[in-house]
Amino acid sequence: LDRVTATAPESEYSPVVIEHGKAISVVRVERDSTQRLWRFPLDGSQPAPMLERIVRVGYYTWLDDSVAALFCLGSPNALVLASAHRADTVARSVGRGLQKIPGRGTLSYVHKVSSSEWWLVEFDTERREARRLVRLPSGVEDHAWLPDGRVLVGHGSKLLVWGPRSDDWVLVRDFAAEGLGEITRLAVSPRGDYLAAVAVPRER
Repeated sequence: LDRVTATAPESEYSPVVIEHGKAISVVRVERDSTQRLWRFPLDGSQPAPMLERIVRVGYYTWLDDSVAALFCLGSPNALVLASAHRADTVARSVGRGLQKIPGRGTLSYVHKVSSSEWWLVEFDTERREARRLVRLPSGVEDHAWLPDGRVLVGHGSKLLVWGPRSDDWVLVRDFAAEGLGEITRLAVSPRGDYLAAVAVPRER
């Protein structure tokens, strides 16, 4: 393992490898609590902010080499599509989970209609059109797509799956016996053969 950053008292999270392995992008929490998207070259040279004027980035995903979808903190939180030359707010009252949908060239996000009604939405970034896919289980906003077009979520200790041909969420596995409680962040490997998850240990 090689350490990439050494920036205390600042901190970074959500690293993504970019530029064919030459750098990583991160959300950097700066000394004044500004949160911007930064670029860290992997050759050790000087890091720099990528989108200087956007200062409330919470989470993000890259749509291509130059355009990022940003979850921006606010009242309400917003979905912003941004590049070096332009930033457009395309949705509000969104959740932190932003994912590219495999094979479709579209983006998924969570629309929080109310405190008890959250929907998984597909957004066509070229046509700027949004389409509801499925209502989410209570309190769920993190999701991960499988290569075959199905999507996974964690609900408590349970891993659930939904697909375009499904009427509702289906149980994949309950991890309570393995000591897991609330499952939050999820990530699936490109081939769909590995799953990484963040979960709260279950109280015994």
